[in-house]
Amino acid sequence: MAELLKVTLRDQGSVIFEVDGDDRGVRQVGKRETQVRELSSSLEDRLSGIHDAAMAALAELRGKLEPDEIRLKFGIKMTAEVGAVIARTALEGNLDVEMVWKARAELAGGAQPDDGALAEAASP
Repeated sequence: MAELLKVTLRDQGSVIFEVDGDDRGVRQVGKRETQVRELSSSLEDRLSGIHDAAMAALAELRGKLEPDEIRLKFGIKMTAEVGAVIARTALEGNLDVEMVWKARAELAGGAQPDDGALAEAASP
């Protein structure tokens, strides 16, 4: 059973998330009332841990590999118990990383290498 979770915003207002409820235990059967649970901290406070995790991942991935671009992709799940968490996917992965290295000539605005040179550079 889903329930509603109200989270305030730091500046003003609030946002309501539909979250998975706790289906364990005995529940009263009859008229169904929608209850809204409210978190005591702001959405920004709840997301700060995810921000820190993303920044740490970027810093580590940039390291010695020095890609021209890094793209992180992950889902965020809101829970009543802990707030924002990095969501699990059906494949059990929770962080997709894409790194891009551009040809140095392309970065300098020069001529593009031929397809054979690109294939050779891409092979492990």
